[in-house]
Amino acid sequence: MQKLHILVVLGGAFLFGCNSSPKGLCEHIGKISAAPANTAVLERCIGEMKVTKKTNAKLYDCLAPCVDKAKTESDVDDCRFTCGGSEETPMTVCKRLLNLRGMSSGVQLSACMARYQAMQTASATQFACAAACARKAVARANAETCLSGCSP
Repeated sequence: MQKLHILVVLGGAFLFGCNSSPKGLCEHIGKISAAPANTAVLERCIGEMKVTKKTNAKLYDCLAPCVDKAKTESDVDDCRFTCGGSEETPMTVCKRLLNLRGMSSGVQLSACMARYQAMQTASATQFACAAACARKAVARANAETCLSGCSP
């Protein structure tokens, strides 16, 4: 259920596009998502996309082609930060890092999130550095090298 909720959040944040319809974008996210989307999730995503398309055409026009090209959930997440100027959260940072490390258990995600929530509270600058590392890394080694340079 948590993955479906994440899909809705991601879908709501990204599925706005110039050439793609809200339905097409939501269906694409559902196809590349680790968790299969159910009808309710898809309908909610479409509704959020329609609202975004009407209320923020500039954002929609940036996100649509980006989401269309996305091959993974992480790619879709990147669209949100590229187009929408969204802020990273401990969850987005940890999802990326665990993906790079080949880990995916809920226990690992919880421990990672606790660490990065504490970091975000204690040092916003350090958290911003770590978030940028997680977002830009293409391999575990890249992330680890970059993260070692993020000091409080």
